[in-house]
Amino acid sequence: GYCAMTVDLKGHGESYWDDDETTEEFPYSMESFGQDIDRLLDKLHMSTNHEIYIKPVLVGFSLGGISIIHSKLAKSSARAIVLVDIASRMESEGVDRITSWMKTTAEK
Repeated sequence: GYCAMTVDLKGHGESYWDDDETTEEFPYSMESFGQDIDRLLDKLHMSTNHEIYIKPVLVGFSLGGISIIHSKLAKSSARAIVLVDIASRMESEGVDRITSWMKTTAEK
């Protein structure tokens, strides 16, 4: 059989809001989401018997797909990557406007 997992990115679905104030980095940046994917891949690899470890297939929908692209480990750690309905390009002005709004209105 197969093992399947679903993951909610922080601040989405049933996940927590990142309220770590010890860092200057905005916790909802693309780089931050990519780092979260890296931590997940690390935990998967470390918690598995390395003799029978099978690389996962990563499927990312929308922001999840973009997060996989920003992951440093995904390319080498995954058997395959499936990207579904990701934006082919994003206007930096729009991203900056949304990020600014999120920083000022995020729940504390």
